[in-house]
Amino acid sequence: MDLILWRHAEAEEGSDDLARALTRRGQQQASQMAAWLRDRLPRDFILLASEAKRSQQTAALLSKRYTVLPELNPDARSRR
Repeated sequence: MDLILWRHAEAEEGSDDLARALTRRGQQQASQMAAWLRDRLPRDFILLASEAKRSQQTAALLSKRYTVLPELNPDARSRR
């Protein structure tokens, strides 16, 4: 199994962290990276995103099919 961690690109400032969206520049950055990744990922890859708007925007640029997991949110705590 290969694990690729892809952090969102440039995002807006704001106090509601989950509501922060990608900037126009961030959308361009994420789009370019998605195109690069798309050529290198296996067909059956699984894409996970947090509930953060910027995370879902980033995921959507790579694939229409992704799973949102609150456990990936910026403020999520380990279960240990």
